[in-house]
Amino acid sequence: MSSANLDLVRSIYADWERGDFSASDWADPDIEHADADGPLGGQAGDLDRIGYGLRQFLDEWEDFRLEADELREIDEHRVLALDHRSGRGKTSGLELGTMRTEGARLFHIRNGKITRIIVYFDRPRFRRSRPRSVGDAFTPSASVAQAMDLAPSGRTGGPGRGLPRRHAAITCGRETGGW
Repeated sequence: MSSANLDLVRSIYADWERGDFSASDWADPDIEHADADGPLGGQAGDLDRIGYGLRQFLDEWEDFRLEADELREIDEHRVLALDHRSGRGKTSGLELGTMRTEGARLFHIRNGKITRIIVYFDRPRFRRSRPRSVGDAFTPSASVAQAMDLAPSGRTGGPGRGLPRRHAAITCGRETGGW
């Protein structure tokens, strides 16, 4: 049976898989976002700052998508999403599909809202990492690391349901009141 937290994260990825990043009703107003690795690294800030950064990022890409390979409930407040990115750089023409794009996102959930997202751009590096200290925001807990080790490396094309990939124009929410 699917939990409400899994259903929430699944619904977020349903939009992201279509290239629609406009909704933010799932986010707590005081949401925290952090990139544990990758090009940006570090804390990204609150909802307004995240939305601004997301719009700036999406402006650099055509047909950008985040697609869930698998969703795992870690405990009553956390869902781990194993995902991959696709899209084409507007300036470079680089197709993300030609390079490793497997990552992970750890969603922290309270009262039906996402309160924190930690992004791991490099899933293989994430799998190799182990907790360094209690409270280290960017190092996965033992339960998250264990879930990563159990995850298959293949793609299912959808958030744990084997859905086909969909194609649609990216919207950034500027006109829709989203991000």
